[in-house]
Amino acid sequence: MQPLNRGLETLLCSLVSGADQSWQGASPEDLAQLEQVSGAKLPAAYRAFLARMGRDLGTSRFSSLDFSIAKIISCYEQGVVQPDERFLLIGWEEDDEMMPHVFYDLSRPIRQDALVINRDLDGSSNSPEFETFREFVAWSAIYTLGILEQPCHCMGSLTNEKDVREHLDPAMAAMGFNSPIETGPYCGLYREQRAWLTTLAPIEIGPTHHGFMLGGPSEAELRAILGRIATSTPLELEIETWSRDEDEDEDESEDD
Repeated sequence: MQPLNRGLETLLCSLVSGADQSWQGASPEDLAQLEQVSGAKLPAAYRAFLARMGRDLGTSRFSSLDFSIAKIISCYEQGVVQPDERFLLIGWEEDDEMMPHVFYDLSRPIRQDALVINRDLDGSSNSPEFETFREFVAWSAIYTLGILEQPCHCMGSLTNEKDVREHLDPAMAAMGFNSPIETGPYCGLYREQRAWLTTLAPIEIGPTHHGFMLGGPSEAELRAILGRIATSTPLELEIETWSRDEDEDEDESEDD
């Protein structure tokens, strides 16, 4: 039987070579202490994540979000967050301008994981973000370490009367893209040798409207990918913004 988060770990190592050598896992005692102070039962996927990189995410760490088990435990022990069987703090936002924090909503378990939400400490705001924590980590890693590192990237939307991914998945597979981890209808993650695509739908609305981000070596190649999606599926595709680095702009000027 493969480890529960094998796909996620493989993805993180593909984005940063040797990333797993920088991880530090939490101990069984750490996990037991977190359950005790939080009053919550940890989902199996989250336990597996903490066991591999719960003490330190190393080169996979987020810029301002602290997912370390030590930080989470301290928030409960200091009374910053109150124990709750339903809402479990999993990510502490260090930047006041980037609030709120990241919580589990354990009343909505799925695929040995649970719904991830943005939540204020007083509970006044609860915003569903991802069906699972694995989707959250994978989407964030692909965006920051995959798409934004490409010479060219764009953002837009994909819309359909029913499930966007029902049509998008086969179209991406036909172009040689694969999905690094299992995801639900609200999140699509696709990679190919030269490009990355992520999609995300608002959970409170439904999987009929996905925002997308696509990154690759050139605008021409990205337009070719988008063209295949537009012509081979019934999806309504809208491009909102383009971003190119200076080298890409110079290359296109020389071609002109």
